[in-house]
Amino acid sequence: MILNNNTCTKTDRLPERHQLMIKDPLRTQADMILDYLADMGVQYIFGVPGGAIEPLYNALARREANGYAKGPYCVVARNESGAAFMADGYARATGKLGICCATTGPGTTNLITGVASAYADNIPILVITPQTALPNFGKKGLQESSSDAIDTVAMMACCTRYNTMVSHLDQLEGKLYTSLLMAFRPPGGPSHISIPMDIMAEPLKKKEHYYDVNNHYQQPQVVDENSLVKLCAEMLNSQNVVIFIGAGANKAIADIIQFANLINASLITTPAAKALVSNNHPNFCGVFGFALY
Repeated sequence: MILNNNTCTKTDRLPERHQLMIKDPLRTQADMILDYLADMGVQYIFGVPGGAIEPLYNALARREANGYAKGPYCVVARNESGAAFMADGYARATGKLGICCATTGPGTTNLITGVASAYADNIPILVITPQTALPNFGKKGLQESSSDAIDTVAMMACCTRYNTMVSHLDQLEGKLYTSLLMAFRPPGGPSHISIPMDIMAEPLKKKEHYYDVNNHYQQPQVVDENSLVKLCAEMLNSQNVVIFIGAGANKAIADIIQFANLINASLITTPAAKALVSNNHPNFCGVFGFALY
């Protein structure tokens, strides 16, 4: 292509800081995190940018600039709580891991409502939050979230299946793998990993990853044949079959409804599963389990 003086390339139109990121191929620990997520087929990270989480967003920008077609890509939310709900919805709709992130202090505390919702329904999401740089711990820096200030890791403890802070570089890859594993391990739910800003921005010195996560969350399907035979016998001798559906039946709901239609069974759901069955289904009898007073 011939360019005249009034024409500029796509790279030239970017802010200078982004141009430098494209020219500098240096990969950081944040790039390693994104590599793991890409290996799992994660397409999007939902969050709100901020100073301490900047290394992760820099890595996302590098991937997009370098043409990583499979992502993950960042989706900026208006509020951190919304980002957590978006990750929750993404996980419910796709069966993949939902990812949300936010900066230190109020950015992290704003995530908690959405994270608690995912915890209540056993939805696998990964919550990535930063900390101020390790040398600044205990110095009351802006939005410090360590145990010496507003302890966000302690706040997350009651609404996560796995909750940890990386205290030195050698922990990061192992704790990241554990957090990915625990999000899908039954009963499933949010994992939270908090990473100091200086560790996230540390140069990545190796190319190979220690852990293989391609199929780590696929649980073996185990069927108790004897129980299945007994269930079939009970149903054959029953006059009025009622099927009680929980949220864990989401992947099999089409088959369940087809079976209910064949035997003319009534359908009842838990509150978390109420969206799985249409209110207009002739055999739907409603939702059971609301704790009303």
